[in-house]
Amino acid sequence: MKTPSNKNNKRADKKNNKDISEKDKTQELKFKEASNEILSKGVSNEAPVEIDALIQELEKKRKAYWTEDTEAAIIDYLTHDFHFYNVQIEKHLEDCQKNKKPVNEQYLEKLRRASSEASSQSVINAKDKIYRDRIQKPLNKLVENIIFNFKLFRPGVDIKTTHNDCVGFVYGKFSNFNPTKNTKSFSYFGTVAKHYLQNEKKDLDKSIQINQDYDNHREEADSYETTELGQKSELETSYTLFKHVINSIEAELNKGHLSDNDMKVGDAIIEIFKNHEAIGAYNKNHIYQLIKESTGLQTKDITYSLSRFRVFYRILKQDFIKTDEEKDD
Repeated sequence: MKTPSNKNNKRADKKNNKDISEKDKTQELKFKEASNEILSKGVSNEAPVEIDALIQELEKKRKAYWTEDTEAAIIDYLTHDFHFYNVQIEKHLEDCQKNKKPVNEQYLEKLRRASSEASSQSVINAKDKIYRDRIQKPLNKLVENIIFNFKLFRPGVDIKTTHNDCVGFVYGKFSNFNPTKNTKSFSYFGTVAKHYLQNEKKDLDKSIQINQDYDNHREEADSYETTELGQKSELETSYTLFKHVINSIEAELNKGHLSDNDMKVGDAIIEIFKNHEAIGAYNKNHIYQLIKESTGLQTKDITYSLSRFRVFYRILKQDFIKTDEEKDD
């Protein structure tokens, strides 16, 4: 027989579960509202991907597998993706520095908050579910069609490997897609996939050509460009740029106008760069982990500071290349 106490406990449990469920729904609604506001604003200086004309032709046949729901799922996925918000932060800072206009701190704070919320495990799980249930199959079909329609096979590499490599590459570019640019995700990702497969095939074909027997292809081998004595090789130029970046970041840190977090991340970068041979850190994730251990900062703070240094690096690189070309002239 059920006692009044047990009934009361069950009612209380149901009420608590309902309250938790309502709270989750409210938080999810607030998160989506904030995300949609950010998505609607977008970033003005993003370099658009030039959509391939043949991909647009392929789009006419895509309705069977890449539906309006797939397009909606991509946007839904982005609202749950902290990488997307970090890219928007980087683009905004780059745009402000390039066009010499003030940083919109209110907008950046919204992006940082959205990025932080999207880093929670529950949002990551929701994002993964959106990908598995609504995006994975259409994306697989899109890449498969591009490989076979454009005959982008790689000699000596099986189709499955080529397909999986391409899907992985396109997936890594999700955060670069901006839905506010009036470009369909089908066209955008289709173009990204086609260019990736073309470049991979070109690199492999070039590698095969270079490794052909010299005696049978003497004219081809003799036609390759060589670096004359006194000319700078790409390696030498890269090393000079590497030293230039270290010196410039150190000079920037010495000015003392950066935030505490930027100073910590900058010091960590310099330490890693100067000791890269001893540390052996050439993997992006390894470097990120070293910065985290060195600074003791949270993920969102490191990401924000790194976005500033990426902008700084691009400007340094452009100036370096321009100066280097002027010297050669």
